[in-house]
Amino acid sequence: MILWSSNFLMEDNTIERLSTELKSNPSSFSENANHFSSYYLECHQRPENVLHELYREITNHVLKNLTLSNRVEHWGETYWMQVYPPGSKGHGIHDHFTGNEAYSWVHFLRPIKKSFYFLIDGNKVYPKQQNPGDYIVFPSWALHGVDTNESSQERVVIAGNLILNTLIVNYSSEKQKITRCHKINRNVLVWETIDDD
Repeated sequence: MILWSSNFLMEDNTIERLSTELKSNPSSFSENANHFSSYYLECHQRPENVLHELYREITNHVLKNLTLSNRVEHWGETYWMQVYPPGSKGHGIHDHFTGNEAYSWVHFLRPIKKSFYFLIDGNKVYPKQQNPGDYIVFPSWALHGVDTNESSQERVVIAGNLILNTLIVNYSSEKQKITRCHKINRNVLVWETIDDD
């Protein structure tokens, strides 16, 4: 289920500073799940925005390794920080797919144990890459979740999606196929393919 992985350790004082800033914003707290998430905040309020250059660099590595760097003309990225305090209910089974995600990812900043899982044939499957600094890429349509935090420590991650807007295929005969995504509104995306063939 993992498409690509690597490790990018982050200094503990940076993680602590970002976590503290997130927790200081009351709008980031979900009472139902008992965790903090910048997903609930406006983009300009998200503390992890200071990591923009790091994640842009990682994305360039991922695109190269997945053989997409020369094929993706326009892309975007969205990501959010999650802090799961002791007693947090985790995160129920979900996916990230809405129609134009090329892939999704998780950066394990302060994992407490292997609590992130994929749901495969009704079974929880825990990737081994859940150590401090581990960064995993997986298909956006993959069902996944997070177990309840039964430890005495906070679990801190940043998760995100790479949004694909244009994908190009250059044929050996100098012909080209361009596929573009047009967002009509929040719930409607239309894909258009222009093929020289």
